[in-house]
Amino acid sequence: MPPTAESPSGADTGAAAEPPARQHRRGWSKRLTSILSTLRIGFLLASATAVGLYFLWDIGLSHLFTPLRKQCQYPVLIAVGLWAACAAICTKSFSEWAELNVGTSKPPKIPLILLPAGIASCAGYTVWRIILLWHEVLDAGFHVGELLAVALGLAAAGLLATCDAVLRGIRAYRPRESAPNNRGHGRRRWVPALRRVPLSRRAVAAAGALALLPSVVLTGIAAVPHYRWTTPVHHTTAAPISDSQLPSAPASLGSQAAWSKDVDGMLDVVGGAAGPVVLTTTGLMGVNPKDGSVRWRYQRDGAVYSALVSDRATQSLGDTYLITSPDHRHIALRLSGPGFIINGGKQNHGSPDRQDVQTYVSLVLDSVTGKVTHEHVSAGGAFQLTDSALLDDTTVYSLDKDTKLWDFRSAGLQVPSLGPGAYIGTAGHASFLIESGNDSRLSLIPQAHPDQITAAPNLLENHLGRVVVIDGWVAYFDNNAWSQATTMTETGHAYAASLDGLAGVPGADTQTYDLGVTLGVNALASYASGTLAMLPSSPPPNTADRFPDFREFWDGVPSVGQVFDPHSKAVKPARESAGISGIAVGIASPATERKPGGQITARTPDGHSVSLPIAPGTTFYAPGTGDSSNSQLNDLAVAHAGGTYLSAVNTPGVTLVTLNAAPPGNGASRYVRIYGITGGK
Repeated sequence: MPPTAESPSGADTGAAAEPPARQHRRGWSKRLTSILSTLRIGFLLASATAVGLYFLWDIGLSHLFTPLRKQCQYPVLIAVGLWAACAAICTKSFSEWAELNVGTSKPPKIPLILLPAGIASCAGYTVWRIILLWHEVLDAGFHVGELLAVALGLAAAGLLATCDAVLRGIRAYRPRESAPNNRGHGRRRWVPALRRVPLSRRAVAAAGALALLPSVVLTGIAAVPHYRWTTPVHHTTAAPISDSQLPSAPASLGSQAAWSKDVDGMLDVVGGAAGPVVLTTTGLMGVNPKDGSVRWRYQRDGAVYSALVSDRATQSLGDTYLITSPDHRHIALRLSGPGFIINGGKQNHGSPDRQDVQTYVSLVLDSVTGKVTHEHVSAGGAFQLTDSALLDDTTVYSLDKDTKLWDFRSAGLQVPSLGPGAYIGTAGHASFLIESGNDSRLSLIPQAHPDQITAAPNLLENHLGRVVVIDGWVAYFDNNAWSQATTMTETGHAYAASLDGLAGVPGADTQTYDLGVTLGVNALASYASGTLAMLPSSPPPNTADRFPDFREFWDGVPSVGQVFDPHSKAVKPARESAGISGIAVGIASPATERKPGGQITARTPDGHSVSLPIAPGTTFYAPGTGDSSNSQLNDLAVAHAGGTYLSAVNTPGVTLVTLNAAPPGNGASRYVRIYGITGGK
């Protein structure tokens, strides 16, 4: 006779016959397993929520997996191993083996306690590492929400694994107490347990709330720092100025200094459309050319500004940090971005890799108002400004709408290696300089027609091998030989041309201007004056070797020949040209007991000069002592080859003369005094 199914009432009677302690323990185990089962679903939902927040809080970082794997791989692998061990000792096969060899089918209690604790510890350590990384990036001036989302996901995954391990342990150690009451051995014995059990709305609501609780709590914990701890930026803007009211660069050197300003930690200075723009270690500021007051300011706590070009040799300040558009309406710079820290403090100047997290943050500002027009992460590479677009690495962005226009891949262009050879600086008004071909020679492309590539002529370069571009204009030799501007021992016939004209931009000026025979381009004089200043047609009698070494040969000899003004299109000798192309700045009157301050003299090739007194006790050295004072009044190129701490730059509305007042020999010190000379025609 077949066995009869146990009725539910019989099961209840058997349960009631159990001791009260056993019943209490059974009820506690069932409630705990039910709670853990629901929480397991909740932590799974929290993991999915973290994925959504990763994309919601995305700031554009890519290739995060590799550095995060290095941060987290070992604790994650240990946690996975602990979970696998816990799952293994809770299987039926392990119970059967233990019963045969140990005499009990129950898994050991201590591992069931230590393994989940180990999983939770590994998860906590991993989350702590990510939070520390996020805080380091925040201290550097950047808020990376992706890292908070990753920490949230790791916390949810760790708690999911911990919860699952505890649940498996309870079910394996107390199978009778954590299982349903109706435990038949045949299909008919399971039928009563599989019937739909009516649940109250309160029970359903409680289960749903418990399942959603992990997502709500963990998301709230991550959202608090995301929305409250913002990037500390101090930004004041200026009122816009109409084009007709913008100042122009002085055509001659003024007669006296209208103002002076001491700037601590000065890194670079360029001419914006409304006057000088100065970068210091604490931020960026636009200066009023009339009185030296600050028109606008941009400061980012903890930011580290990156040198775009090392040793441009255009001024005593050294490296280049700022570039301008040809119309000077925009300025661009790079900051050491979150990738610098996420990659482990690796700043890949020599061998960068696009598979690393983007090392930089590129920033573009309106030079008139100080308004930020563009900000995004960058891997490095090419960095160029036209009047309306930015080329950053291999992507072109609109400056007006802050949108992506095109990139090299979509335009079918060759993607260059991410090395130091890419051109960085001012581009044409509507064209870029790119590397193309197997030999990575420079070519020209219109920003609106990237499919129209034109090989660049023999463009003249500075001693570092970088093309000299002044307000969208370049100089080139008329032969096909490689540029001789780096040797300065061979001459060539040079011409000035606009990059847009060479690139074939519709409506661009295609006329070329004869610059005569020259040794090359005087890069330092060109950048300082805003003109294409050429070297003379022949070297000094004792034959100069290389640009950095011609100091001793060119001492007392002018290093500027013909000068091309991009605005007037005039080609004149330095002594007849407008501006300060052949200016010399030095301390011809050193400090003495009677005159302890000393005096700076600035003199242009036409013989006009201006004297700038140095107040006693305002420098860390006696002015006029040593070779760095340029007491012979050599022009800028010769003086800078000798390590002078004086320089000059022509900007709209004012000519600036700079004096590094920091202790001599300390290359890291940049305590600079700026003299603003106005009144030039």
